[in-house]
Amino acid sequence: MGIYARVQIGNVQVVALNRLAGFSSGNFSELNVADYVGDDLENVAKNINEVLKLVGADDIAVMSAEHGNNVIEVDQGGKCEPSDVLITRVPNLALLGLSADCVTVALIDAHSGVIGIVHSGWQGLVAQVLQTAIDSILANGAARENLVAVIGPAICAKCYEVSQDRVAKVSPINSAAILDSQHIDLCGGIKATLVDNAIRYEQFIGCTFEEEDLFSFRRADGKPTGRGGMVVCMRIDEVTS
Repeated sequence: MGIYARVQIGNVQVVALNRLAGFSSGNFSELNVADYVGDDLENVAKNINEVLKLVGADDIAVMSAEHGNNVIEVDQGGKCEPSDVLITRVPNLALLGLSADCVTVALIDAHSGVIGIVHSGWQGLVAQVLQTAIDSILANGAARENLVAVIGPAICAKCYEVSQDRVAKVSPINSAAILDSQHIDLCGGIKATLVDNAIRYEQFIGCTFEEEDLFSFRRADGKPTGRGGMVVCMRIDEVTS
């Protein structure tokens, strides 16, 4: 069905995608939603349309992540300019953040009517992309006391072995993201930032490297692979609570 996990927060729906029930084949099987990995573009478009139907949205804006902290305020569907944060106040416009080991985070203020999606790998931790996203969504009318975050599945700390140089770059910025001298805990770093900002969160537990129903760049070991991710949509036909 394409759904790894789903949660409803007021009138906002958040869906973490698996790689099942799409149109792609081979290494991109089946629900690849990235148009830059070598997959047939027609199949990618069909897959994105399936995601649109999963959340019942009118249109969908697709992130073009660049491992930084650029923010785009979105008011229409289509492929966005490079950024790692999308924010919208437009009802029935879904935001799709792509990943295949990195962590995606939905930010939701159902009461104020503003949502966002964030993409972060280790470079995002260094760039403090989540803090930038929080500051931006507050500037767009969200209230801190109403904000809820949903953390998507990502590579777990024990599977994310990296160079000591990479750990040294992350450690001064986000020490909570360091498991040891060779392992980074992406979700741990994300949760620490949310706690520092007094933001409640939920987490879709799952390691992209260990679970074959999820896309994983690292598990592909240099071979082409697709991208999954997470989608968030504010529905005007739902009751806000």
